[in-house]
Amino acid sequence: MTSQSELLKEYKNIVDNNFIVSKTDIKGNIIYVNEKFCEISGYSASELLDKPHNIVRHPDMPSASFKEMWSTILDKRTWRGRITNLNKNGKPYIVESVVSPLLNPDGTIKEFMAVRYEVTEFVEVGKKLLEEKQAREQQKIENEMLQKINDAKDSFLVIFTHELKTPLNAVITFSDYIRNTLEDKGKEFEELVELSDSIRESGLIMLRTVETLLDLGKLKAHKLVFNVKEFDVGLSIQQMITNHKVLLMSNSLEIDVSIDENTKLVGDANYFSKMITNLLSNAIKYASSRIYISYHVNDGAFILTIEDDGAGVAPENREKIFELFEQAEDSHFTRKAKGTGIGLHFIKLLCHEMNYTIECKESAILGGACFQITGKATTITTEKE
Repeated sequence: MTSQSELLKEYKNIVDNNFIVSKTDIKGNIIYVNEKFCEISGYSASELLDKPHNIVRHPDMPSASFKEMWSTILDKRTWRGRITNLNKNGKPYIVESVVSPLLNPDGTIKEFMAVRYEVTEFVEVGKKLLEEKQAREQQKIENEMLQKINDAKDSFLVIFTHELKTPLNAVITFSDYIRNTLEDKGKEFEELVELSDSIRESGLIMLRTVETLLDLGKLKAHKLVFNVKEFDVGLSIQQMITNHKVLLMSNSLEIDVSIDENTKLVGDANYFSKMITNLLSNAIKYASSRIYISYHVNDGAFILTIEDDGAGVAPENREKIFELFEQAEDSHFTRKAKGTGIGLHFIKLLCHEMNYTIECKESAILGGACFQITGKATTITTEKE
């Protein structure tokens, strides 16, 4: 069982890979930065340490914002807001920020910690969409659109894990609104429709990562609750394919499916679908042109396979890819790393809890990677026998 210290280390690695983190003393001088801070700001750690945090401040940021922030954190409360900074080369970047005081045992303030997430691209795309609508639609529609954007921005990309789902859902919902609004307005809007699709897919990928991380924490703490009942695996597979339709089309991928006529199975439909989603997303990342999904029952056992025609995984690495962060850290894989490995690590643990097995091998059909899950094909009928 994973110890508390190991779990905290895993959480820290995940935060460091995705968020900008810094600590300052009570005077605002930097005493710690992570690699993400250096990457985004363009400064090295040695250039930042012992310097005032305003080394990255954008001159256009109103001083009232920082006065409010200092008033809040000196009052031992957490401050949240959007800040525009400047990197070392003078290029602005926008971050959603959460700043909290860290206290000594006697209740006095020891230091301050800030966690940020860069949202420059989201903000810039949003501005472009607004400009296009302002040029083409009536004033009443423009005002309604601006109101919706302002409402979405208020709850957009709040940093801590338990707060991430709300702004991510706002991004996904808003991109759906933009697509539904613009898709029938002519070819001049096709680029904006494609951008809204891209925003939606990026949001869904990050949301799935957040949900997987939360489930992973529950799983390792033995607090994951399964809702076991009979469900239709075939319908789950078709639904996951539909959910990934935009990604499949944008990557020019064809998908073939081979499913038994009777696909009833007793298990947890939600987590079974999450396994399919993670494996299908993984196949989309690496496939060149084709993906193959099959589900068959033989001698009382089901076999679910998801295969792609990508570069595949070298035999010596087929166990390693199920280790957390292995994709991001091992440069010897045949497949070019495109993620942290959270999804595959979660599936491996989930299969163990559900009495399934998962393995990675070479695809006999497409020549790339083949992920195969096997388990007992229990149905309500077989349970009664």
